[in-house]
Amino acid sequence: MGDNIFVLHTTRKAGEVTMKGKILTLGCSLLALSLIACAPCLSKSGRDLALIRASEKGQTREVYRLIKAGADVNARDPEGWTPYLAASSMGHLDAMKLLRANGAKTIAPEMEPENVARYLAH
Repeated sequence: MGDNIFVLHTTRKAGEVTMKGKILTLGCSLLALSLIACAPCLSKSGRDLALIRASEKGQTREVYRLIKAGADVNARDPEGWTPYLAASSMGHLDAMKLLRANGAKTIAPEMEPENVARYLAH
């Protein structure tokens, strides 16, 4: 019986797909579709970090999309960078304009009056 299976396998025509191959392909396709469908479902902090990174790269379409998806234009990453600071540090004027038009603060967080006052008090 084992020989017959081997013979059937070796006599398969080129391009012929097994049931196992079809199931594997279907599974991979479903996984890919679910990952694509969940991509816009970033958490709030994930959207904020994505906005900072897109601003840094000057990806204005992505910046716009993330703002419309609810990302905070004044969010800070763990190093204290905001989207506006990230865009300005790399010279991305269009991203800077887009962020400013959507309410981004244009001064460094450490230069905001409440932070300067706190620094001077120490």
